[in-house]
Amino acid sequence: GEEEEPWPASAPLKQPETLLRLLKQRGDRTAAEMARLAADSGAYEAQQQAEELGKLLRRLEEEGKVRRIEIGGEERWICFDEADTYARFPDDPLAVRFVLTRYMEHRASFTAEELASRYGAALPLVDDLVSQWAADRTIEPAFGGNEVAPRAWVSRETAERRIRRAERALREQAEPVDPVRYCRFLMAAQHILPGSRLSGEEGLRDVIGKLQGWFLPLPEWEASVFPLRLTDYRKETLDRLCAAGEVIWIGRKEAGEKEGRVAFFLAEAKELYVPLLKRGEASKHESLLELLRRKGASFLSALSRETGSVPSELTADLIELAWEGLVSNDQFAPLRMNGSGRKTAGKTAAKFQSGLGRWYALETLAEEQPGGGDSLGAWVKQALDGSALLTRDLAGPLLPWSWDDVYGSLKQLELWGMLTRGFWVRDIAAMQFATPETVGRLREAVWEAGGGETVLLPAADPANPFGLTVRWPAAPGVSFARKPGNDLVFRGGRWVLWCENNGRRMHTLHSQADAPEEEWLPEEERLQTLRAVLQSVLKKPGVRKVVIDTWNGEPVLDTPAAGTLRQLGAEADRASLVLWPSSLR
Repeated sequence: GEEEEPWPASAPLKQPETLLRLLKQRGDRTAAEMARLAADSGAYEAQQQAEELGKLLRRLEEEGKVRRIEIGGEERWICFDEADTYARFPDDPLAVRFVLTRYMEHRASFTAEELASRYGAALPLVDDLVSQWAADRTIEPAFGGNEVAPRAWVSRETAERRIRRAERALREQAEPVDPVRYCRFLMAAQHILPGSRLSGEEGLRDVIGKLQGWFLPLPEWEASVFPLRLTDYRKETLDRLCAAGEVIWIGRKEAGEKEGRVAFFLAEAKELYVPLLKRGEASKHESLLELLRRKGASFLSALSRETGSVPSELTADLIELAWEGLVSNDQFAPLRMNGSGRKTAGKTAAKFQSGLGRWYALETLAEEQPGGGDSLGAWVKQALDGSALLTRDLAGPLLPWSWDDVYGSLKQLELWGMLTRGFWVRDIAAMQFATPETVGRLREAVWEAGGGETVLLPAADPANPFGLTVRWPAAPGVSFARKPGNDLVFRGGRWVLWCENNGRRMHTLHSQADAPEEEWLPEEERLQTLRAVLQSVLKKPGVRKVVIDTWNGEPVLDTPAAGTLRQLGAEADRASLVLWPSSLR
């Protein structure tokens, strides 16, 4: 068991009435236990407390309000009017229930053994009472108990009082955090801010670890998600991690979706991916799936011999099975080369592709090792690790559980003091769950990495909470959307610019700060920001040039930005400005 709930400092144990209230609320106490509570609540200096309390207790005894009894082998004080109840203890079940309930309701946690020892009661009697409390949900198992030690319990009421105290203290500290600050917090936590980016194989492993469970369009991962977070991302690094059995991928493609989605998982995180594995599902390629179930992981050439199908047809069938979430490959290259269904020069030229990796039925991953531990708890931890807060809007697309199940788990974690709920970030309509440490860190600036650099954050990136949990700002004439080609542009801790369709329409966010445009992005800063934006857009796969049509809703040629863009090498083309990679200055 753990320590007793503190006595409120607002009612110091200096008056006879307060001492009487303590005994009435919390039951029998030794003089030493009361002295400890008095000291903790700031009533007396340490050397004074025992002496002063002794005087108060003797006075109350003389007045016939308290009395001493022997219980559990020690002398304790009780209220005089409860002497009859204690006299019937432990023979009367009602007396046992009254005395023990009151004691446990003010403990941070307790065990049946602790109660039996304190009151000299038979353990089976106490076990029976604990079972009744558990059945009527008066108590819950305490978090973090181990297999060997006796089971610890916590009173729901005590835990709820502790939660209310902690949440009140957190709320009193500060106002909700600005959503742009929350977005930058996620960019730091997910290694996007300059100074927080990672590198190498270990870096990629860490990035995948943070983003487990995010199903993103296939091209996004290697076009922006990995390169944003790693200074040296190379496709070979991902292929090596997959081939070494450290990383697995799972595909998903809903009816009507042009592009399939992929999620990555660390192979050791079984509790995360086992709930996603479809067992015994039917498929239009049933015979091929059955073959993989029977033979286990197989190269394309071996499958081709077994089925008599040519490798190119077989690859198309395997990719369809992958989009059904039924098969995967121990390399990523086959999905990268064939998954988007678009013909590429590299695809037709790559004669070696049939030998790439072994295909396997995903359900076999569940059989290798039964279970998968506490999957829901692991998913909640994963979501909080990547997104800092968990709300209903985020749980929907991310967690393979209903909100009712997730909410039950969050309430349990809150009961154990591991999570706290509140409105920690502005412009999120829903209740937000977070760890108390995260709430504290959101309000500090220590995680801010980098100074005046310009950073482009793609609107559909997992680090962007806008349009997912946070409401988009109300900016007239701006069509905010989490779509490929749309980007949030940050500079020096501010969200300064919104770019749509790879720069075709650009909007400054000056209206959000009630500042004139020329103050929000002065000329020199506008030059540096736009240079960084154009460089980033031109690096995107498939972008050959940048065409800018409008600036803050006006034809770009009629705005102050036109001069800046010309300075950077853009040329007029009808009503637009066009910039080619070779002309960027």
